[in-house]
Amino acid sequence: MPKPDSALQRRLDAIYRDRRRSEVDRLADAFDAASAAFIAQCGRDRDLARAFGDEETAVREQIKAGVMAEARTIFLMTHAGVTGKREVMWDD
Repeated sequence: MPKPDSALQRRLDAIYRDRRRSEVDRLADAFDAASAAFIAQCGRDRDLARAFGDEETAVREQIKAGVMAEARTIFLMTHAGVTGKREVMWDD
């Protein structure tokens, strides 16, 4: 995975330092931030590829975003199983 941009890195650092929250909740927050940024970047890369007429790359970026979206769903399911928390943690 590429190095996070500075805004994402600052957000992750703040999450890591927040000792008021449990480790598992900080992990969930960090995964949310990083995976949402990944999906957003895939969308930008897809749009750029389409603008240049590179449909193969556009499809590849769409697939990457879809796989990460499914990973987020799996994370939510397993997080609920571990913590017993069933509320929606993030919107996709």
